[in-house]
Amino acid sequence: MDYMYEMLCKKYKRVTTAQMMDASGVPREDWEGEMISELPRRMQEHAQKLADEARRERDAKNDAEKKLEQKLDAYLRTIRCIN
Repeated sequence: MDYMYEMLCKKYKRVTTAQMMDASGVPREDWEGEMISELPRRMQEHAQKLADEARRERDAKNDAEKKLEQKLDAYLRTIRCIN
C-alpha cells in the first residue's frame, strides 16, 4: 500500500481514501480489516465507512433482485395455473 500511496502522491497533490481503495483493484465492498489496516492511519476510518456503504449498496441491490425474481416466479406460477 505504501508504494501505491507514493505513486498516487506523485500523480495527485492530494490523495483521497477513495482513490486509494479504487487503485487497489479490489471492490470497495470486499475491503476487510487487514486491507484497511494497511492504509495510512488517517485514511482507515474513512475507508471503513466507504467499504460499509458499498457493502450496504450491494446487499440492497441483491435484495431488490431477489424480490423481483420472487415476484416473477409467482407471476409465472399464476399464468401456468390459468392456462
